[in-house]
Amino acid sequence: LGLIRIRAYNKMVMAQKSRIFPNVTKALCRYLEDNPPEGLPKGKRFPFTSICLNKDYAASRHRDVNNAGLTIVRAFGNFTGGTLKHWPKDPGPRFVNDVNTLPEEEAVEHDVAGKSVVVDSTQAHEVQAFQGTRYSLVYYTVPNYQRAEPALREELQELCSLHVPDFDQAQKIWAIWGFSLAEKDKTKKIVKKKVKKKVKEGDKDTNKQTKAEAKPEAKKGTKTHAKQEGKEPTNAAAKKTAPMKEAKSPGKAGAKQTEEPRNQKQQKQKKTKEEAAAAAGTGKASELPAQKKARTN
Repeated sequence: LGLIRIRAYNKMVMAQKSRIFPNVTKALCRYLEDNPPEGLPKGKRFPFTSICLNKDYAASRHRDVNNAGLTIVRAFGNFTGGTLKHWPKDPGPRFVNDVNTLPEEEAVEHDVAGKSVVVDSTQAHEVQAFQGTRYSLVYYTVPNYQRAEPALREELQELCSLHVPDFDQAQKIWAIWGFSLAEKDKTKKIVKKKVKKKVKEGDKDTNKQTKAEAKPEAKKGTKTHAKQEGKEPTNAAAKKTAPMKEAKSPGKAGAKQTEEPRNQKQQKQKKTKEEAAAAAGTGKASELPAQKKARTN
């Protein structure tokens, strides 16, 4: 009921139920004025833009996303149990993604039966089990409600008696319970910067590790590559040349073996020549010294 935001168009409009049943919205707005939360000064309205009415709804642990500012929860009906469990120290989804891991001892239980309780519903909360018929009213503020057109604000006030709050005035009222939307936005920005910084540092560390791991591998790779390209080919060449040497050595031995028969043949031929000369006569042999003497003279 009241002011809602159409996400597809990012536009503020009046809820259809409020247009059809404007008096219901008007009655619920008056109900909160008559039953304000503790701490709210007299004559002041608690700032809200929208109302949610639930029946027999035991909400599991969760965080409200479509909320800005503080929320009022009030239950009524014939029921037992159904208290509201809230984690006021919830650091948010950037630090604790799963709300079910939040410590139970940090939770605070609020008896919302017939009481208007102020909580920050963007923090983790849940409804405890109950028996009977339980109704609950939730008064909250949609984000960026300041974008609502003046004509729409006037229409909500005339038809439903719903006063869309001024932003600065809403901040002052919420500050009574120690809430500051501006401070919350600042902490979100700080958290985002810290997260980004950690991510960058993590990326740098991972890059350093990968580089450090890659360098030894590259060195080892170059050595093995050198071994493969340098020593192994020389060994292979040595192995290849070894058979060649072995192949040559038998050739030399064979040459020596072939030379010996040739010398023997030459000696035999000399002997046969000498024997033939001796058989023919000694004239030629005797003429040889005489001719040498004549030449010397």
